[in-house]
Amino acid sequence: MEGEQYIGNINIALYQIKYLEDVNSDELFNDSFKKYLLQHYTYQELDELRTAMDWAISHPGESYREMLPGIKLSNEEIITVFSKYSKVIDQLFSEQQLNQAKSIVFDKKINILAVEDTQIYYGFLSQFLRNDAFVITSVYSESEALKELITTSYDLIISSLHQQQDSNVHFVQTLAERINTGKLPALPVLVLMAANEKQYIPDSLETGIADIVEWPFELSKLEQKIAAIIQ
Repeated sequence: MEGEQYIGNINIALYQIKYLEDVNSDELFNDSFKKYLLQHYTYQELDELRTAMDWAISHPGESYREMLPGIKLSNEEIITVFSKYSKVIDQLFSEQQLNQAKSIVFDKKINILAVEDTQIYYGFLSQFLRNDAFVITSVYSESEALKELITTSYDLIISSLHQQQDSNVHFVQTLAERINTGKLPALPVLVLMAANEKQYIPDSLETGIADIVEWPFELSKLEQKIAAIIQ
């Protein structure tokens, strides 16, 4: 076999899926399985396991079902399951990185000013980010936001931007100008917007935006972005 250095870990993965009958079933890769992996393997071992399966996925011509007697899956089905299994380990690493970032970054509550979009997602951010790590203050206009920044210290601003909400675009522009002139302290801005509306962001805004999260998104993705920015 070409990838001899991966045989041991491929066998481990094969043994774990030996009695799986339905490759379309995600039962094997549920939360209990994730807990099992974390209890029995170090992250280094999981990385080695993932590397071996990724190698197998990229070499579908090898006969993996012959490596473990009694396995019920075809070679093609094994590759399909390996792909799902590898993604589960990817998720564990993403969660580990987020937890590490939280332990470093979120050792104190993070003060976030949420400039909400009253037309579409009124109060959405304050509900979505209700978390022990965050203190969320929601405002619904540029004047409210600027007033808050004068009277209160924040770690991050989150603002939704879209074509129909010119006031938020103007707010981010005004914020960048005041930071550049020293009227306000430097403060990162995380923007939420649809992918097809990126074209409407003025060039002058790009330097004032720390990152963009595209709708729709999961809470974990938003938390990862916040952790990366704050860190």
